[in-house]
Formats: sequence, C-alpha cells, structure tokens
Amino acid sequence: ANALEHLRQPLEAKTITLAKAQYNMTLPANFQLIAAMNPSPTGDIYDGRSTYDQNMRYLQKVSGPLLDRIDIQIEVKKVNLNQVNSVSMPSHAPAIIEPEVRSAQLKTQV
Repeated sequence: ANALEHLRQPLEAKTITLAKAQYNMTLPANFQLIAAMNPSPTGDIYDGRSTYDQNMRYLQKVSGPLLDRIDIQIEVKKVNLNQVNSVSMPSHAPAIIEPEVRSAQLKTQV
C-alpha cells in the first residue's frame, strides 16, 4: 500500500496507534492534510502524451475511500506561465470559495 493510504485511519479517527513487540500506544493525530494531484501522469490530460488507460491507472492510485475523507476538492485550471505575474485575484473569488469552506466546516462538526 502507498503512504497516502496509511493516512486514512488517522484522518478518520484523529489518532494513530504505534505497535512494537507487546506494546501499543495511541497518540493524538488531529492534522490537516493538504494535497495536490495532476489530472494525468504527464500533467495535462489533453496533451495527447498519455493514453486513456494510462490516465485511468494514474487516477486510481488514490482510492475512493481516501478521497471521501478529503473535505474540499478544487479543480485548478491550467495557467499560461506568461500570464502568472499579470493575474490578480478576481473580486468575486471569496464568493466562490466560501460555500466550499462552509461545507467542509459542517462536515467536521458532525
């Protein structure tokens, strides 16, 4: 199993159990996971450098149960590097993000 899959239990229980020989110790593990992922192994799903099957295998590396534990998922559009310095945050950006944040807060209060 990959390292991300081992985070499923601590994300859910907010604890981690360490076991060595006859001893078990449970420690607090309340943390915020921030992760990023490309849409394909090449970074651009539409560039034609990877096949549909390669893209699907790549996306399946993160399991559904792990994705279920991630409260906010935001798709970020590809940015032209020439425009990076000239782009400012639109005035309506907080209105777009606020519902996502509220939804995540409600999920954590349960």
